[in-house]
Amino acid sequence: MSWSRRRLLTAAALLPLGSGLGGALGGCVVRPLYGTLAEGGEGRGTDALAATAIRPIANRSGQQLHNALRDMLNPRGQPAAARYDLAIGLNESLRESGLRRTETSTRGTLTLRADYRLTDRDDGRLLTSGRAQSIVGYNLVDSGYANHAAAQDARERGLRELAQEIRRRLALHFAEAAG
Repeated sequence: MSWSRRRLLTAAALLPLGSGLGGALGGCVVRPLYGTLAEGGEGRGTDALAATAIRPIANRSGQQLHNALRDMLNPRGQPAAARYDLAIGLNESLRESGLRRTETSTRGTLTLRADYRLTDRDDGRLLTSGRAQSIVGYNLVDSGYANHAAAQDARERGLRELAQEIRRRLALHFAEAAG
């Protein structure tokens, strides 16, 4: 491609930005999803996330998910004056696949599902709900201890992914609710 042809194509690509399209995009506002606003930012971004109390979740995996979420929503711990309650039901299933000649599995797949419900503490109104899912895999070898350690690592990775997904969805909810 010659030099003058490149300039012509570049100019043609930038032309719509200088005419009508650039003016149409001028009204767009970009806001940080996890940030706070200088004026009236309450109820949005990290303020609303930090005002969310997480109800206890059953079993050890639930406790790990609870702690990961608590650290992501409010690193200072449970809020003293929470405005929202987050209830989570956690379900996990394990599937082994990839058979060897000895008919033993070579691959484990852990599926974690979290059904969450965010409610307003004042009136008990349901604000948002949904299901987050994480699927993590790990290798199975001939050592029982190595398989146990690999399964634990996969569970921890999956729970972190669930916590991140729930945090992202809650932040989006609060951003949309604030307008």
